[in-house]
Amino acid sequence: MPRHFQKELPASIHDKAIYIKYVLLAFLIVMAFSFTNLSLFQYFEPFGTIFYFSQSLLLWGILAAFILASVFISRFYCRYACPLGAALGVMAFVSPWRIERVPQCDLCKVCEHSCPTGAIRGPKIDFKECVRCDICETKLIARSGVCKHDMETVKVRIKHWDAVGAAN
Repeated sequence: MPRHFQKELPASIHDKAIYIKYVLLAFLIVMAFSFTNLSLFQYFEPFGTIFYFSQSLLLWGILAAFILASVFISRFYCRYACPLGAALGVMAFVSPWRIERVPQCDLCKVCEHSCPTGAIRGPKIDFKECVRCDICETKLIARSGVCKHDMETVKVRIKHWDAVGAAN
C-alpha cells in the first residue's frame, strides 16, 4: 500500500486495539468447544475468501474492510484482528527466549525504530506482540558502534535461513 496514506494509530488507541485479536481468539475457542458443528473461523480469516473464491457477500465485505483498513494502518489485520497472531502472541509471552535490553537502549533507539510491530518502546518489549523477526537484532549488528550490547551474543541469536536445494 502507498506509504503516504498510512498513519500510525496513537499509542493510547493502539495499546487498547491490540487486545481485539485476543478477544476474537477467546470467542472462537469458546464457540469451537460449545458448538462443535459451527464454523466461525472463516469470518475472521479473510484469506480463505480469496483463495477459495467464496460466494458469501458477507465474507467479501469483511475482506474489503480489512483491505481498506490496511490502506490507512500498516499491518492492520495482523496487529489488531488476527486470531492466529493472538495465539502466537500467547506462546511468545510464555517463551523463555527473549530479547534482552540494556540501559543504553533508552538512548540508542535502533531496535525501537526498526520494530515492524511496535513491540519495543523505550526499555520495555511487549513480548506478546514481538514476532521474533530479528529485524531489531540485525539492525543492532549493522550499527554495533552505537550499541552497548555484546555483539557476539546478539549474532548467535540471529536466525540464518539457508536455501535448501532439491537433491537429484
